[in-house]
Amino acid sequence: MNVRQILFVIFILLLTGLLTACQAAGPESTSNTPTVETEPVVTFTPAAPTETPTPPIPKAILVLAEENPPSWSVSLQDTFERLAGEAGWQIEVVSTLTSADLLPSVKMVLVTTPVAALPDMVTSTPDTIFIAVGFPVLEPAGNLSLIGSEGDRPDYQGFLAGFIAAVVTEDWRVAAITASDIPASQAGGQAFLNGAEYYCGLCNPPFPPYEYPLLGELPASSSPAEWQAIVENLTSTDRAVQTFYLAGATVEEVLMSYLAGENLWVIGSRPPDAALRERWIATVRAHPAVVLEQIWPELLAGTAGHDLDMPVGYFDVNAEIFTPGRQRLVDQMLVELHAGLIDTGFSPDSGVLP
Repeated sequence: MNVRQILFVIFILLLTGLLTACQAAGPESTSNTPTVETEPVVTFTPAAPTETPTPPIPKAILVLAEENPPSWSVSLQDTFERLAGEAGWQIEVVSTLTSADLLPSVKMVLVTTPVAALPDMVTSTPDTIFIAVGFPVLEPAGNLSLIGSEGDRPDYQGFLAGFIAAVVTEDWRVAAITASDIPASQAGGQAFLNGAEYYCGLCNPPFPPYEYPLLGELPASSSPAEWQAIVENLTSTDRAVQTFYLAGATVEEVLMSYLAGENLWVIGSRPPDAALRERWIATVRAHPAVVLEQIWPELLAGTAGHDLDMPVGYFDVNAEIFTPGRQRLVDQMLVELHAGLIDTGFSPDSGVLP
């Protein structure tokens, strides 16, 4: 066997061994790597933005009578605005009220002038609180409170006038002038005397004349000359009155202009004429602000049904004579008066008390 044959045999043997080894190794294995399945991606398309409705701001309505004195209206409006503002309410001031004004946002209505349809409004809007000032024909209800339904208290006004007069007048030389045949004027005059004496006691000046306070009265039908004679008598040397309280509209109508030229101090229940302003101490008048503040927490809680007397306040102040210090003294007395701690000497039911 030659060399080529030997090499060929070796090649065949090697090839056979190699093929045998590959067969022994078995079939080619497959990969065991797990397949990860991915979830489909969901794409959200945002909805178009919508406007959120803004809830209406709660509102309170004040119905003011145009005939009320400006100082009275301003004082009440200031108080109502402050209280409503603290509650987060807006205030609207109107001179008349209709059912169309009573929107759901209206939480409270304060009425100071007659509104014929008010009973129907109270019934038809039970979620609105109403306060009626000076309405004698209404009855309190679950959402209706009354202030001064029995009218003003002339004794409160007179008592306050007497107290102020005594506080600001030297030696307490003060007097009231009344219409003797008008009960309200009489009540105011009697309470004036009691109010002055409440401040000064015996009211005895160090020099004569000694007897104060004084009272002058005439029938309402008396002539202007007769009314003026009353003033002349009370300002004569043996009386020497310096400050007058005009108790009631009748007396004011007759004497306000006359007193403007007499260099005397005056207190009344209506704003002064321009000619009398410099000698005007103050206007005393029934005013609901004090009671409104007292019952306000109950009103906010939805509790109504009150029926309360009309309190009294002072306006159109001459601060040169009725100074802030004197006003604070009067304010302290008013707190006690409105709390029922002071007897004015007059009962609305039975008249002047003994």
